[in-house]
Amino acid sequence: MRFRIADNLVIDTDRDVVRRQGLRIAVIGESGSGKSWLMGVIAEQAIQQGLQVVFIDVHGEYWTFAEVFESVLVVGGDNADLPLSQDAVVAYGEAYRQGFSLDFNFREYLADEYEYGRLVERVLRALWRIQVNQPRPALWVLEEAHMIAPQEKSRNVMRRVGLIKAIATGGRKFGVLLMMGTQRPAELHKTPLSQCYVRFFGKLTDLLDRKAVEDYLKPLRGDVLKTLKTGQFYVYGWYEQPVLIHVTSERVTRHGAETPLVKPIARVGRVKKDIEKLRRMVQEAIAKRREKEEERARLQARVRELEGLLDAERKEKERLLREIDKLKMEIDILSRVRGVDKLAIEKAVMEVRELSIPATSQANGRLLERVKALEEENARLREELKRLRSVSPEMRGILEVDDRGVREWVENLKSRLRAFASSPQRRKFLKTLVSLGEDRPFYPAWMAYEVGVSVGTVQEYLRVLRNTFRVTLPSREAVSLVEAVRGKRKVLYRNNLRRYIRARLEMIVPEANDVLINRVVNEVLSFVYSLQGEL
Repeated sequence: MRFRIADNLVIDTDRDVVRRQGLRIAVIGESGSGKSWLMGVIAEQAIQQGLQVVFIDVHGEYWTFAEVFESVLVVGGDNADLPLSQDAVVAYGEAYRQGFSLDFNFREYLADEYEYGRLVERVLRALWRIQVNQPRPALWVLEEAHMIAPQEKSRNVMRRVGLIKAIATGGRKFGVLLMMGTQRPAELHKTPLSQCYVRFFGKLTDLLDRKAVEDYLKPLRGDVLKTLKTGQFYVYGWYEQPVLIHVTSERVTRHGAETPLVKPIARVGRVKKDIEKLRRMVQEAIAKRREKEEERARLQARVRELEGLLDAERKEKERLLREIDKLKMEIDILSRVRGVDKLAIEKAVMEVRELSIPATSQANGRLLERVKALEEENARLREELKRLRSVSPEMRGILEVDDRGVREWVENLKSRLRAFASSPQRRKFLKTLVSLGEDRPFYPAWMAYEVGVSVGTVQEYLRVLRNTFRVTLPSREAVSLVEAVRGKRKVLYRNNLRRYIRARLEMIVPEANDVLINRVVNEVLSFVYSLQGEL
């Protein structure tokens, strides 16, 4: 397979380095540098040579491929073949399994960085599972890669970084050629960039971006990128030294960035029928999700209603008890009046104590009836709550996370975490700790380097966390937020937040399930990441 890019550059996949490592390309250049044109040239030639292509299309620039290649489906956008939704990932996987190339237009998600990153990850993971189980030659194009894998160390970002690394390193084995593009190399996580051994550097005028790529241009300096014209790139990694090229290959598709889509692309024959089937799959998935959310909202509303009734019942019962206390005082006063039948008074006192005032007093009879009715309603409402808890594990988790004991403990935990994170160094330490997976132990020296403090300070932080956030199980085993692991030579530590939360919740709610635990873990993680101060 050959990709002709310029008069002095043809990338041949039969070359030894490609056979060993697969083909991993990074295209770097600011807006107007010709970055998207170059990526389009490579993608066109990939489709022409029989590859499936997947576009993570941030700005909706590659929809024009569907005008020329009937195997390309547009997902997302006003005139898409299929709508873009997290509930329809299964349908996208089916389209990919059938051999379609997919252009995912994420433009409408740009305003919400969190939702954008989450949806991109779901799409890539679904397609990667298919690629691993059913390998096929494919080119995956990740536009604006710095938005997918920015230079952050949050849990979500590190998970996406790990996924891209797995795709890059496993691509050769499973048939994926990877191409990433970015306007801001200074904001792109170093791990994905380091996996791409063929790099195209176009025009960059921002100083930070030039410094971020300068090491790859040696013996040249980053300043040479300021004066490049549109379509000019320095190629690093394909030759022994960086070589200047000018992209001369023409494209058979229109440049989507300059061509607004004004009507849906006409589909005919088998492709039209396949798209209609996939569209029905998407609509059914979205409808199912909507029904589930409506049912969940209905159940939550019912729970709130029941809790409101229980609260009203409690207040009414307290009021009635105050009335009973008042009657007791009045009876006590009457017992002191001369000439009053003492035996009748003593009998009345006993009846009030037993909440069984006789019908000789019509008002007191109504009072007793109301108390009895409220007790029956209380029992009925508690049975209703018990029934709702048995509806499903998910609903049980929703109810239990709002349990008073659970809520009090979660708020107490957040209060103690806030107290611990009393300085920028402590906040950075805590955020770095909880972002690590439980399967990733660390040495205090590594954490000290990451946080920018001494090893002794990190050891003190670890000691405080282990002593402050600690629970002892009935088996006498102690579980803390940080767990010490014995290494070959030294002691390692690892994040034990999930197990600590599970152990504590099971003491409050013995039947605590994964839904409850996941909700509390996510709430605590969000709280930690929102603490004042940045990583």
